[in-house]
Amino acid sequence: MIEELSIHDIGVIARAGIAFDPGFTVVTGETGAGKTMILTGVALVMGAKTDAAVVRTGAVSAGADATFRLSASSREALREILEQTSAEIEEDSLIVSRTLTDAGRSKAALGGRAVPASVLAEVSSRLVVVHGQADQARLKSTAWQRAAVDAFAGESLGKLLMEYRNVRSRWRSAVRELADRTDQRLERERQANLHRLALEEIEAVSPIDGEDAELDRLSALLSHAQTLREATESAARALVGDDNSNATGAMGGVVGAQRALEGVQDLAPDLKKMGERLRALIAELSDLATEASAFGRSIESDPERLSAIEQRRHDLAVLRKKYGPELSDVIAWRDEVMASVADVDADATRTAELEATITVDLAELMRLALELTRVRSEAGKRFGTAISAELAQLAMPESSVLVEVNSTSDSGEYGPDGADEIAILLVPHPGAPARPIAKGASGGELSRIMLGMEVVLAGADPVPTFIFDEVDAGIGGKVAVEVGRRLAQLSKSAQVIVVTHLPQVAAFADKHIVVEKSSSKGVTSTTARPVEEAERVGELVRMLSGLADSDAGAAHAQELLDLAKDHKTSVQRKTGRVTKK
Repeated sequence: MIEELSIHDIGVIARAGIAFDPGFTVVTGETGAGKTMILTGVALVMGAKTDAAVVRTGAVSAGADATFRLSASSREALREILEQTSAEIEEDSLIVSRTLTDAGRSKAALGGRAVPASVLAEVSSRLVVVHGQADQARLKSTAWQRAAVDAFAGESLGKLLMEYRNVRSRWRSAVRELADRTDQRLERERQANLHRLALEEIEAVSPIDGEDAELDRLSALLSHAQTLREATESAARALVGDDNSNATGAMGGVVGAQRALEGVQDLAPDLKKMGERLRALIAELSDLATEASAFGRSIESDPERLSAIEQRRHDLAVLRKKYGPELSDVIAWRDEVMASVADVDADATRTAELEATITVDLAELMRLALELTRVRSEAGKRFGTAISAELAQLAMPESSVLVEVNSTSDSGEYGPDGADEIAILLVPHPGAPARPIAKGASGGELSRIMLGMEVVLAGADPVPTFIFDEVDAGIGGKVAVEVGRRLAQLSKSAQVIVVTHLPQVAAFADKHIVVEKSSSKGVTSTTARPVEEAERVGELVRMLSGLADSDAGAAHAQELLDLAKDHKTSVQRKTGRVTKK
């Protein structure tokens, strides 16, 4: 529900703050006082398209802030949007803001986070329904009419529709895949044949990841075997000397140095450490000489093995050039196309599976679509009857509403909401042809029909706030009293805010707000304030006769308030509930 609305510099309103309560709130005021500017403020925070002309003369910008109290169901409905925008909620309250400059630029914020105006529109659509000039466009929408019937049908239809959508999604997926496979069959076969040739070439070599590096190492060893043997043997002789000569090698010199220090190590600690290092060096030189000799002896010239290695390197190089650049890329590509070729090879099997799935799912889809038609047809009859009963109470006793549900399943059209075309029709009087409701009703009748629908849908529609702008268009007298009764009834299940000029409607409100205009030093401003008791009677008198001090008007106004009070008391007795003021 809307807790508070603050607006500034919109039309004639410099600044105004309005607190709203649960139940039924009415907004009244003299013509030109600025009642519609309040609705303009609501439209701003609802993300509606705006015109810089609404900015108050002399101001650089206009703005509106609305505080919404979110119920658990509203929070769940907005959960995804709130998470995506990181909007902040404090004590279950969400603040929505919008500003508009005199240049026509606007800025929007949701829970303190900057967002596009389209996000505000999406949020507000789940929190508020405004009935006014857009009613005719809404009633022309087949989607809205279907949604209204579905909401009236309730949970049973909702579960059926969810099952239908799941089957439809599976069916459409299979149809798309089969079409793709059929359309691309020749190309897939051509590509698979090319892949088979490539796989044969790769499998003939059977590459192993990393083997090219090992082959490069072996090739280098075998290609330079003699050079490597001679180098390692020379290195070993340089380290340990040669038995066939007097050369002692590097280790002989180190051994001599170590022996030279043996007799004097005890005389100087530093020499002892030096001697230890020389002994370690002797051991290291011996190990190096042994390893060099062993390495040299391990290398043997093997032309046949070298030839095989070079051929293998060549084969791998050819694969890398075609399918690489690295050998690991060749292996990865091989695995990928193997799966692709296997998929093509399985086309016949997969096609048969898809055809079977499509046949089964289509039969189930048709069954569910027919069941949706049946449930909607039954709900449509009850919906039309319930609205017609409401119209009888709203001074349209000769009018009735019919709901036509026509199935398009014979043409094979299965949309996301079923195969039904729904039309809500109005029969203005017995014997008259049924016409689309948006064409068959006048402006005043249209407002009453919409009110009747909302009363019938009360509890089924999750939107917590209704705002009515033109509900009193073209009506008065007894009809206006009945409109007031219905608005009061609707307010038992939702917050209802009404802008009206009819005292009969205003008398049924739980809270009455008056918009007043004043001028000072050539500057016109507007305020909005709640009125009670004597002030409320005075406002009703003004609405009745325009004469603030009329005793007859005051008596009439009090009679209206007493009538409304008796109605509320009667409702409370029937429902066993007490309405909070």
